[in-house]
Amino acid sequence: MASLVFEDKYLQLSCISELDEVVATTTKLFSVMAHLKAPSHMSDERSTRAPIVISAVLDRSGSMAGSKLSLVLKTMQFVVQNMKAEDQLGIVSYDNTVVEELPLTKMTPEGRQKAVEVLQRISPGGCTNLSGGLFKGINQIETASVEPPHSKTQVEAEDSRYAKAVVASVWLFTDGLANAGITDTAALKRETQALMAKVSLACSLFTFGFGGDHDSNMLRDISGIGNGMYYYIETEDKIPDAFSDCLGGLLSVAAQNLHLTVTPTVPSVKVLDADTAYRHEVGRGGVAVVHLPDIYSEEARDIIFYVRTSSQDPPHDESRPILTFALQYFNVLTCAQEDVTCTTELRRPAQATPGSAKPVPAELDKQRNRILCTSALADSRQRSEAGNLTSARDVLRTAIGVIESSSTSADSYCQSLLSDLRDCLSKLQDQQTYTVSGSHSMISYEESHSRQRSSNRTQSYSTPSKTLMTYSAQQQI
Repeated sequence: MASLVFEDKYLQLSCISELDEVVATTTKLFSVMAHLKAPSHMSDERSTRAPIVISAVLDRSGSMAGSKLSLVLKTMQFVVQNMKAEDQLGIVSYDNTVVEELPLTKMTPEGRQKAVEVLQRISPGGCTNLSGGLFKGINQIETASVEPPHSKTQVEAEDSRYAKAVVASVWLFTDGLANAGITDTAALKRETQALMAKVSLACSLFTFGFGGDHDSNMLRDISGIGNGMYYYIETEDKIPDAFSDCLGGLLSVAAQNLHLTVTPTVPSVKVLDADTAYRHEVGRGGVAVVHLPDIYSEEARDIIFYVRTSSQDPPHDESRPILTFALQYFNVLTCAQEDVTCTTELRRPAQATPGSAKPVPAELDKQRNRILCTSALADSRQRSEAGNLTSARDVLRTAIGVIESSSTSADSYCQSLLSDLRDCLSKLQDQQTYTVSGSHSMISYEESHSRQRSSNRTQSYSTPSKTLMTYSAQQQI
């Protein structure tokens, strides 16, 4: 399957304020939301997308024997066939020992054939040296060599831009607990973080946990170190869906290293906080910065900022700027740094304007519901881990009630939030059900909704590239 040509090559930035006016003599706390939207695609020309580099780290421990490992290997062959000649794939397998089955290899026709042959000979073994496999996969990316497809006479600056545009990723698949190598989660996280810091390419780390015996907390933490995602694969038939969803995203990366800065334009306004799972900080002057690792074609990011106005402004009936939003990012499609800005305005009349009160904007209300859903999942899971399932169920029921009573409850997006919450609620009936599937489901849903990125568990944030890749996998595997 080919990749995608982008209809527009630039990100869009807009902002939505909860309020249009605040009386000049009052202090007010309210929300302003930034909305980022990546460009859409229009056709399937393979040549236009950024090259990808993937190190696939595959569990071949004894528990993987049979149809489970067979389906993983078949799915990886599907991945191979959807890579272009400039892409690179490395394959690492592990049981109690780690084997570099395939060094990073360009997926030319010869390279693809070699990869398929390697996949066909992998067989199950013994224990689960997850750390050894993961570290070898990261090492493959660290030592990756990327060369732009041009003559050697062109400038080194172009080489540098090309390297920045490369989309690198480590995929870690497991069906069980680490019982060889480093088995302590804290130690594993420390070493993973140290190794990822050595990788010069912009590299993500995705983890895939199959069945009920893996440690979803550990896999989620590891993927977070690499700005990736954790995929929960409940049954064998969902293995192709998970891998293809991840691949569809990587084949459509539009931008990397995004930095959104929100700056007050008047002394009476300050940003107090940003409600987002992405790394962020707020300075003493009320300036907020949010860092996003990447964004795929047609994905969106919605970040709510909490803003306070004081009574220092002189009254004015006209709208004036109070916040400037500045987005800087590396455009993978143009291999260049880009920036885009927008502003939020506010009226500060001496007295309230008749009829000025307005309902909360629908887009803001929907994102508040998303944040509530994410927070409820995290809170409920924490209570479940402590063995308090009654309290955990109450948290989810309360969140469901609040979303159902919101002004956007009938919206299809909010209905999907409710569906995910009810699915998790159904897995809190007893401790065994929670341990085997509920805990993994809740982490997966929480990941998707906090980052606004689809997984095989929820399609709320699915993009055409991901949908098309998943459909192709279902037809071919």
